[in-house]
Amino acid sequence: MNRRSRRRGKRGRTSPDPPAKRRRGPLESMPGELEAAPAPAPSVVMVAGLPPGCGVIELKSRLEAYGPVARTRIDAAAATGHVTFRSAAAATAAIAASLDPECGITIGSKKVKIYVC
Repeated sequence: MNRRSRRRGKRGRTSPDPPAKRRRGPLESMPGELEAAPAPAPSVVMVAGLPPGCGVIELKSRLEAYGPVARTRIDAAAATGHVTFRSAAAATAAIAASLDPECGITIGSKKVKIYVC
């Protein structure tokens, strides 16, 4: 080994190459423990017809009435937004509310439509 391949430790002494990293084996569950169920896949919907100047906070707060929201994004140029709900039931409720001919969902006095992505 040449001098450059060794690492310098405290006080300038050279040390041999560090040991290889150890890999951990699979975790074993204790008898009697409950295994956690996998989280359900979130549902993504597209919101069309957003008013100019609509912010992420305004969109999220308006749609949280139908269920918990995990993520919200807005494309101001296209006047659309993408909302990720934590459950499919919340996404379905928001879609149904936007299709209601009597009320619908309004943001900034503008009626918006919600579609499945």
